Amino acid sequence: METTFQYLRQFGPLLAERILETYPPLQSTKDPVAPRIATLLRKALPAQALAITGTAKYLRRAKAARIVAECGAGNAHHSFSSIFLFVPKRPARIFRPLRQPSTVNESLPMPHRKCAKR
Repeated sequence: METTFQYLRQFGPLLAERILETYPPLQSTKDPVAPRIATLLRKALPAQALAITGTAKYLRRAKAARIVAECGAGNAHHSFSSIFLFVPKRPARIFRPLRQPSTVNESLPMPHRKCAKR
């Protein structure tokens, strides 16, 4: 084997099986999404709803979660919605930078407005 492509072609299915055994998903495509997602002002796409519910489940047992996706995939919506689901019946203050800071002085976070109906 000389390339990564050849390696993944040969061992990809075995690697995928092993990853799923080691790290089973918290939210399967067959699992229902959280009912509170219906109260969000911006409606989540089906895949986003699954990811939001899975992240909220993860936050119940961890201190933080990392959300990584391409630009325009709804990362901010995913983040805010996950916290909204994680903190039921209590207000949550969420901060995120408006843009990537270029200096230390510009890295002050801006508060996010309400993300759900009351």
